[in-house]
Amino acid sequence: MTYIYFVKELGCDGSNSDALSITDMPYEILIFILSLLPVKDAVVTSSVTKKWRFLWHGLTHLNFDAMKIFFDNTSLYRLERSKFIEQVNSVIQNYNHPVVHRFRINLGFSDLNQRIIDEWLQFAVNKKVEILELDLNYDFPLILPNSRYVEFVSLKKLYLNNVKLRAAVLEDLLTRSPQIESISIHDSSYMTHIRVAGRHLNVKHFEIVHCRDLQSLYLSDFDLVSFIYKGRPVDICLTNLPKLKEVNLSQALPGLDNKVFNQVSSCASSLQALCITFRRPEVSTEKFNSNYVYRINHQWNLSLFFF
Repeated sequence: MTYIYFVKELGCDGSNSDALSITDMPYEILIFILSLLPVKDAVVTSSVTKKWRFLWHGLTHLNFDAMKIFFDNTSLYRLERSKFIEQVNSVIQNYNHPVVHRFRINLGFSDLNQRIIDEWLQFAVNKKVEILELDLNYDFPLILPNSRYVEFVSLKKLYLNNVKLRAAVLEDLLTRSPQIESISIHDSSYMTHIRVAGRHLNVKHFEIVHCRDLQSLYLSDFDLVSFIYKGRPVDICLTNLPKLKEVNLSQALPGLDNKVFNQVSSCASSLQALCITFRRPEVSTEKFNSNYVYRINHQWNLSLFFF
């Protein structure tokens, strides 16, 4: 539950001054206040006064957050799941603002029908979403229920966690969504070989974390600025990325006896910061400059900064 408190100014004599009633506040301030509330609470404010009946429609940040619920009683679990689906569907069916700046769904339920989530994604597409965050067990589609390819004309930031994403779908999505600047993919399965390349891409930040099926990653020929990879050792190829300035690699490799420097050597001329995390090596650490190497929970970090 979120609480918002309003304090009235008191006059010199201790009486109330001409304080502004919350119902008389400017539209922009009211929208800002509602944006601080969970969507379900913002929608409830429509019953406070007739003036607020459609006020929540002005929200451009929609955050649907269902905390993970574990019930011994299966019927209670199903009830909470149904209530959440009904809430999301009600909001998107009654939402009439032309655009959504940020659309986020954090869902602990793992057994939702794929088509239901497809319809939520279609809503985000239709509303020209700029920031999309999906944290749920979901098979990201190539084609939506209306038989159209997934295409975000205004999307700038994409964050996926626990979403099943095939490499071919990612490549097609980037081709059809030319405004994407930032991609963050965590704990995704299905992806084995990722190839992202082409001067048409606008991607500046690319992050891959703990994608267990990944075997190789190839990035080339676009203006990437920062790259983060964390996970099992994979083949990484970074070529013709003239604006790449920051690289962070964590591949659980045993010391520096690996291909990690070969993976970034082609971009060395533009790099300003390189951070490599690896397991504690079984060799003397005297060969390393202590200013750069330090121990963290049986791991070593090598951080290099170029000026």
